[in-house]
Amino acid sequence: NLIANFFDSKVKGKLFNLNGEINLKRDYIYVDDVVDVILSIVINIDSISRDGNYNISTGDGFSPLEIAKLLTSDSKIAISNKSNVTANISSLVLSNQKAKDILNFTPKVNFRDGLIDNFAHYKCMQ
Repeated sequence: NLIANFFDSKVKGKLFNLNGEINLKRDYIYVDDVVDVILSIVINIDSISRDGNYNISTGDGFSPLEIAKLLTSDSKIAISNKSNVTANISSLVLSNQKAKDILNFTPKVNFRDGLIDNFAHYKCMQ
């Protein structure tokens, strides 16, 4: 897990090696937002269209390099990339427009705040 490995390296002050495509953007969502939309679906199940799929996402993408920069902005952790892997795509970010329109879903936790909150929890568990 990329983020858990970042957290572990940050707590231990270790060098973190980025592997894979460091510029490939992915869509991350905070677990509280997922729980909120699941509860909304359960409560409103009779009025929700069952036609097709709903992407529960933020609609924003962050690359491993961007995540590393967010996590290292307040520390001296070193980052190296020993990989020469490249991807054929630049982004794995989902459109959540259908969920917004039909489920009235809007993510409440932005990525940076969720990352900081998760890191605080991670440090407490160590």
